[in-house]
Amino acid sequence: MTKKAEEPKGAAVKVIKTEGQAALVQFERDGLLQRRIVPGTEVRDGRCSDEVLDLGIVPDCDVAWEALLDLGAITPAMVSNALRSFGIWTVDDLKLHDRVIIGIATNMIGAAVWDAAKRAEKTTRRK
Repeated sequence: MTKKAEEPKGAAVKVIKTEGQAALVQFERDGLLQRRIVPGTEVRDGRCSDEVLDLGIVPDCDVAWEALLDLGAITPAMVSNALRSFGIWTVDDLKLHDRVIIGIATNMIGAAVWDAAKRAEKTTRRK
């Protein structure tokens, strides 16, 4: 009887930086990339236990973008108007000028990200 290989324990992490005995690691949890500062000795074979990650220090430079972003401000009407203003009225128009949507998306999402950044600066600015 062969022994089944044991599943690796903990979350897969990427070590971003080490300083002394501390390691800044990046991992994904619930579909969201996160970073923590943990003891470097707790990272083994690219993995770190959930308990250690939960107790790790959240770097103070991190912004909780997911809490600040308001993409709800981008409405279907806004996207439709932007498409039409660039001459995209039909599927054929879109096929001919598909790169236009990159500019539209960049402008709309970029504006939402900059608004979030302004809110982040107000809440994290040190005195």
